[in-house]
Amino acid sequence: MTILAGAPALAADIAALETRIAALEAGPGDPPTWFVRNTAAQSINNATFTALVFNTDDNDPDNLHSTSANTDRITIATAGLYMVMGGGATAGNVTGTRLARITKNGSVVAASGGGAPPPAATENGWALTQWTPVQCSAGDILRVEYFQSSGGALNTATTDYTQPRFAGLWIKP
Repeated sequence: MTILAGAPALAADIAALETRIAALEAGPGDPPTWFVRNTAAQSINNATFTALVFNTDDNDPDNLHSTSANTDRITIATAGLYMVMGGGATAGNVTGTRLARITKNGSVVAASGGGAPPPAATENGWALTQWTPVQCSAGDILRVEYFQSSGGALNTATTDYTQPRFAGLWIKP
């Protein structure tokens, strides 16, 4: 559709424009969202980014996550810009660092990482990503990966407020 300055708009052009405006206003209906977490311990190997798995869907009305197959991922159904974050905590250990990052289709999302220095021996080692904008197409796969360098494998924490988690919200097309 092309409307030139000074040229009269045709009824079909106006109708097409109204249809496009209505589609933008409607968006995908209720915006897709998710909040998933893991209530079971997961072993995180030393010095290796590991995809976190999630066994509980607290909010997943669009079925972007499965608790029975491929539990480490969110599979995007509606294209658009999403704000996402994730991470968790490991058992206390005073050595090394803790990091978390978001990946899309296996590639690290720029500026998504977050980390922390080692905790005290009795404290959990936290790492959460920043809330990060990620442009997605339908079918894209998002994951949270966790890293720790304690010198040996560490389990993720299972206390409700320290459980690994992954959240996201569709913002716009």
